[in-house]
Amino acid sequence: MEIGPGQGALTEQLLNAAGRLEAIEIDRDLAALLRRRLGERPGFVLHEADALTVDWHELARRYAVPLRLIGNLPYNISTPLMFRLLAAASVIHDMHFMLQ
Repeated sequence: MEIGPGQGALTEQLLNAAGRLEAIEIDRDLAALLRRRLGERPGFVLHEADALTVDWHELARRYAVPLRLIGNLPYNISTPLMFRLLAAASVIHDMHFMLQ
């Protein structure tokens, strides 16, 4: 699961490598761009949502596997998001982030 895919430069590479990828994007315009670029690709799911309000436990339950998270996190949400993710550590396999 990619947090904050933006214009999808990393997203497309991840999807190609994994064959399946879900992404969470809060920006309406960027979400529309991603839907145009990747919306028809098998294995791609876009959640237009705020990563700070996502129920990580529910997502993990839905798929019955621990989550693997990746993203290039913007400065303004890095700290609060990391605290929310650490609170959900029991349902997260691993996290790989670049911090701006």
